[in-house]
Amino acid sequence: MNVFYRQIDADKSLEARSEDIMFNGLVWTTLADAMAISIIFSISFTIVWATGILESFQLALGFLLVAGGTFVLLKLATEKHLTMSENQLEYIEEHRRQNVIEDFRRALDE
Repeated sequence: MNVFYRQIDADKSLEARSEDIMFNGLVWTTLADAMAISIIFSISFTIVWATGILESFQLALGFLLVAGGTFVLLKLATEKHLTMSENQLEYIEEHRRQNVIEDFRRALDE
């Protein structure tokens, strides 16, 4: 990982790509949290509705719809994250290959 981080620190283009990937990771975790919370609330309101304590079927359905929507967005964010990471690695392979080889050799010598 140190070799990888050195390459990012040495190349402004990679640094910008890295920031984009980190932001996408933030979006991904937010969507994952929203989906988990929606599922928990959906189950909770379904139980409350089934026991007859409250008429909460619409709330349960609403949270289930939110969970479904965030699931779709989460899949898109995951695909984007993988694509961005692959593009970053391709850039490193094309433009920083020799630097990576030299860093690995130095790391092995240490």
